[in-house]
Amino acid sequence: MNVLANQLIRPYRFLYSLIDLGKKKTADYERQDSHVTNGRGQRLQYSYYRNNNETDVCVVYAHCNSGCRV
Repeated sequence: MNVLANQLIRPYRFLYSLIDLGKKKTADYERQDSHVTNGRGQRLQYSYYRNNNETDVCVVYAHCNSGCRV
């Protein structure tokens, strides 16, 4: 039972490279990858998508415990 609970609470990390995220720039958007460091010294990575047609529209994409940016 403990193994099953851990798979839900702490799922295995999906390993990927930045190439797996797709093109950095298309006709509609440009992706910028960056990170912040939390109080524990852990590096939290995220992607910032900016609309090429409107300068005031953007999306910041991170993920939950069981997801990944891919």
